[in-house]
Amino acid sequence: MSETIKKISLAILGLYITFGIALLFWVVVYSGSTDGDTLEHVHSSWLVYNHKLPYKDFFQHHNPLLWYVGAPLVGMFAYSLKAIDAVNMLTICFAIIMFIYIYKMHKDFLSDKLGGLIAISFCLYAHESLFIKDFKPDNYMTTCLVVGIYYLFCYIRDKKIKDLVISFLLLFLSFMFTQKAVLILLCL
Repeated sequence: MSETIKKISLAILGLYITFGIALLFWVVVYSGSTDGDTLEHVHSSWLVYNHKLPYKDFFQHHNPLLWYVGAPLVGMFAYSLKAIDAVNMLTICFAIIMFIYIYKMHKDFLSDKLGGLIAISFCLYAHESLFIKDFKPDNYMTTCLVVGIYYLFCYIRDKKIKDLVISFLLLFLSFMFTQKAVLILLCL
């Protein structure tokens, strides 16, 4: 591929990704989320904010870390519709972190910059991005898994114990968001 075509491809993908992320924020601001799971987790965050303990004071079938992450925002916005927008905005920020590490993983280990941008573009495909904005434990779990796997690759390459510790902590956090992480962790 010529250098000019590669630069044009990088620019087009960069614009697409920028537009896709801006669209996610726009959707949250102008349509919000009426997803039942988001409302369930906002309510659980509200209960945690009010010093209720999961599994003791209220029943939930997920691991608890998401509600502790969302509790300050839900409390700050007094359990209003703005709280739902706030936690959805936070979720998009976590998705951006995931995109950065998908890019870094491709650039450093799998392919190159173009491969990283193509991978992010697939994550922003309209059908997939419908769920990226929702306050669900799966979105946070995925971010922790991607970043944890990146640091595991760093450890394999550089043999620095710091990378292994960061990887372990992030993979553990992914499980604390939702137990589905076990399926990936067993493979690792």
